[in-house]
Amino acid sequence: MSKDSNNWSGYVACFMLGAITGAAIALLFAPQEGAETRKQLAQKANELKSKASDKAVELKSKASDLKEKASGYSTEIAKTAKERWGSLVENVASSAQEVKQRIQSAVVKDGSSSTSAEAQPSLEAQEEA
Repeated sequence: MSKDSNNWSGYVACFMLGAITGAAIALLFAPQEGAETRKQLAQKANELKSKASDKAVELKSKASDLKEKASGYSTEIAKTAKERWGSLVENVASSAQEVKQRIQSAVVKDGSSSTSAEAQPSLEAQEEA
């Protein structure tokens, strides 16, 4: 955001410099006395100073508004991200619990059938001994 404000301030400064230069040249080449020309230059300089001051206040107000909007957006984005993160954590926890239950039921099923299958060879081994 500061890069954009630097661009705007540069544009405003260039505009003001051009306006002052143009006014000075126009007044210097006008067919008037030196005192009258200086007086007009001073008036124009005061007018431009006033306009620049007004424009600065306006730009400051706009920048403040933009800052508030950006703050609101960032708060909203953070809230949405937090909600989505919470939902993701819940989904992962639920999926992990489901996988755990499947594994436990598979172990119980395999354990009962393998226990009986393992018991038979051991009985045969005992009979041979």
